Order: sequence, then structure tokens, then C-alpha cells
Amino acid sequence: MILQRFTELDEVKNAILVGKDGLIVAGVMHSEDEEMVGAVSAAAFGSISNYTTQVNTGDAHQAMIETKAGILWNVH
Repeated sequence: MILQRFTELDEVKNAILVGKDGLIVAGVMHSEDEEMVGAVSAAAFGSISNYTTQVNTGDAHQAMIETKAGILWNVH
């Protein structure tokens, strides 16, 4: 599985593939919160997409959130 190989990199802790509806398609997480993370991820990207539409910059394709613990990628 590609996601499993991706998480073998030292810099990657978790990887999940989430549908636009927030349901997990595939995932490798070291947490029991996969479903919650998937739902929140879809909601966050939906909000970002609404924002980019409101400011007339076109459709969002990806979002990056940088935190103290690391970087979260959300790709459409």
C-alpha cells in the first residue's frame, strides 16, 4: 500500500486518504481517531475552498497548515 510506504519515512507520522464527504478511503494512522480526523479534514478543506471562492482566487487545490508539531497537508 502506498500510504504505508509513505509513513515509513521518518518525517511522516500519519497518512490518510479522505473522500470529500469525510469518509476514510484508506489510512495509516497511529491513533484511533482516524474517522474524526477524516471528518475534520474534509470540513477544514471545505471551509478553505469557500474562502478562496469568496476572495475570487479560484478553486483550492491544496492547503498546508504548519503547527509546532509539524505540517499537515490537505490536497484536493
